[in-house]
Amino acid sequence: MKRRSDAQRLGSRSLFFWWSRKKAREVANDLLARFDRPPIVVTPRRVARRLLFLGAVVTAILAFVLWPRHEHQSSPAKTTKRTTTKTVTTTVKGETLVVTVISPAPETVTDTIKETTTQPTTVTETDTATITKARTTTIQRTVTAPHFPPDKHPPWASITRPPCPTDLLKTACVRKRASTTAWRLLSGRIHDVRPSAGVQLVEVSVTQRVGRRCRAYSGRSYATLPCYAAFRLWWPARIVGTRWTFRLRVLFAGRYVVRARATDAAGNRQRPPARRVIVLQTA
Repeated sequence: MKRRSDAQRLGSRSLFFWWSRKKAREVANDLLARFDRPPIVVTPRRVARRLLFLGAVVTAILAFVLWPRHEHQSSPAKTTKRTTTKTVTTTVKGETLVVTVISPAPETVTDTIKETTTQPTTVTETDTATITKARTTTIQRTVTAPHFPPDKHPPWASITRPPCPTDLLKTACVRKRASTTAWRLLSGRIHDVRPSAGVQLVEVSVTQRVGRRCRAYSGRSYATLPCYAAFRLWWPARIVGTRWTFRLRVLFAGRYVVRARATDAAGNRQRPPARRVIVLQTA
């Protein structure tokens, strides 16, 4: 048996080669029919079987894709209602009567339960027919705490000027507000948009620029630091209601920048902080 070449083995696997051989056989059979010769009979090849297999695979895929899919919905679970049986004993004119009452159990549906308390009480009822009945009543109370949406808005703190007496002239008030004594006690207002988690902290920063460096209030004096470090030095203020106060121990004449920022319990911080520039003269 002769071994086929690579071109024949590759050609027998292609559809075009099979189709060309089929057409060649048809042309040859036409020529043989003209000369009264028997036609060429060819046994089925592997290509035909492969075509049939490929058609079956394509048909199966289309049937799987186009076949309607039914979603099986689970039927709701059947619920059974429980009943409670109560026995009532009554006495009428010396005769004892026992009555059994069947009633459905009460159903309590609550979405959120925060606190449930049970208070047992005993009620005794007596009417004119001398019927004595003892009944125990259970009272169930459900207390749900109010739900507030989360606080996403930062609070706001302002810096107010020192107050002036009403009987003081305008020039005298300006002179007083330019003194170091008037600004020893810093104060301002606090505001937070509802729903509010509550203002938890108010911080104050007092800085003074000296050349290329800055001086920052450090509690008992002023420390000379780089400006980026001086701006990060904050001191907590005292909060009373909707106002805050902060007392400076040392304050000299010069130009200062006072800043204040507020932070609530949800972690929201005021950005940018409130800022006020003050120019002070000697006391």
